[in-house]
Amino acid sequence: MKSCFCPVLCLITILINYLSSCDSNASERIRLGDFTKEQIKIPDKLLCIEGSCLKDTTLSRSKRMVIYIDSQECSICRIDNLGCYIALMRLCENYGVDFIILFSPRTEQLYGVIKHLLDIRYPFPVYIDNEAVFATSNEHIPSSQEYHSFLLNENNYPIYVGDPVYSKTEKAFKLLKRVLRYYCEK
Repeated sequence: MKSCFCPVLCLITILINYLSSCDSNASERIRLGDFTKEQIKIPDKLLCIEGSCLKDTTLSRSKRMVIYIDSQECSICRIDNLGCYIALMRLCENYGVDFIILFSPRTEQLYGVIKHLLDIRYPFPVYIDNEAVFATSNEHIPSSQEYHSFLLNENNYPIYVGDPVYSKTEKAFKLLKRVLRYYCEK
């Protein structure tokens, strides 16, 4: 019974997040459906900034919550608001889920993003895809920002799509907690 429940829960999660969005349209719904059927490819090598340290890193394969900040967003604005993710990061840690904030800035923004992250000295790791491998490997991800956050299973398939911090609704946060509780306690 439990194995049948998981796909239904994932579908309901994605549907609720979709229906609660403001700019829903048919083509975005189709792309989101395609997106959830495709594996997310995480680059082998990423830059990692934690505090004032900059290093190359390879991520371990496990369950992950990814917050993807692409080159279309204001990277400096998002860096200034990273503190909003501390509660979500701690929630994921409690369930043994890696929390990945992944920036993929334009080449001309790369130095400024790295410098700003080093100046801010966030106490958790922030990853930078300085070669835009994530974007080119995952063209199936919808362009809308609201779909740039997702919980991935151990095979890198999305089981939850949506950013409870970005959506600013308690309902989205509670739904993510239910998915984490179900998925991580199996």
